[in-house]
Amino acid sequence: MNSMDISYQATFKTHQPASHVQLAVSSTGWLAVPSSNPKEICVFKSARELDQPHARLSGHLKPILGMVFGNSSTNLLLLTISADTVLRWNLSDKGCLRVCEDQGHVEHTAISNNDALAACCAGPEVLVIDLNAGGIRCVLEGMGQFRACSFSPNETTRLVTCGDDRQFAIWDLDNEAIVYQSQQVDISPLISVSLTHRNVACFGAESGRVYFFDVASAQPRDLGSIDLGDIASKSDTQQATDDQVPHTSGPKRIFSQKLKPRVPVAVKSVLRADELQGNPAITGLTCFQTGLASRPKQAATPDFVQNFLKQESTSVADDEAPIDYVYITTSSFHAVVNL
Repeated sequence: MNSMDISYQATFKTHQPASHVQLAVSSTGWLAVPSSNPKEICVFKSARELDQPHARLSGHLKPILGMVFGNSSTNLLLLTISADTVLRWNLSDKGCLRVCEDQGHVEHTAISNNDALAACCAGPEVLVIDLNAGGIRCVLEGMGQFRACSFSPNETTRLVTCGDDRQFAIWDLDNEAIVYQSQQVDISPLISVSLTHRNVACFGAESGRVYFFDVASAQPRDLGSIDLGDIASKSDTQQATDDQVPHTSGPKRIFSQKLKPRVPVAVKSVLRADELQGNPAITGLTCFQTGLASRPKQAATPDFVQNFLKQESTSVADDEAPIDYVYITTSSFHAVVNL
């Protein structure tokens, strides 16, 4: 297990604690963070250019709750959210559109891969917003308090949500219908979610566990889980890696050709921020791929894992599949795993 090569970049002074603010990093390295003004956002082109912000954005009447970048590198969008409004900024032509108003407190926001829709987790509802015309397209409800959501990288209207009821759901926004609702996954709320390009959904729980489900079919399949608190506390790093092949106890499982065996999850790097105090809540998950030489620029690996990837061999032959990684943020440390 290799450790990340970390270097200090900068400290940002915010008007209020930013621990519960959704910060934004684009696939091409742009950053958006709150400023010392609670209603203003600073936008930087790169983590290496933090002396002067590229832009300062203002227009909210209440403090900023979150920010999220769009997926296009040629027409870069930034969504900023407060309790009073949701604003869509076009950083390419410097335009701004108010796409939603008076939606209340928003826990988490996601944007579809074609930048046409946004989903905002607002208590017992998920507001699906039309980013082109503005306004609410539909409202999802019936799952308790929503905590996180993520669009499928392959299907623009397929949304996965999770929350305090410890379940996850898959929604078809084209038909405005729920496709699947799981049983309880963990003993604690599910507070983060991210999807890989292979339709593996990763869910982070307050208990410190990360769960993996194959959601490519109508009936998602459990691929196993890992306990980040257990990994971080192990002194033998090799044992920590070897122990993370999930659910290997019990009788041997025999799969038909239509089913794949549960995927082994290898913990590649753990960066401790401080001494572990209890179970580390999984506060953030980000899935990304490496290994394709022909990968377009807009799918570039985020800056926050570049140092880690320098230590790994990420080149594969043209006929081989790319490597899926998950960058995990907890209340005590960061980790990178590969599927």
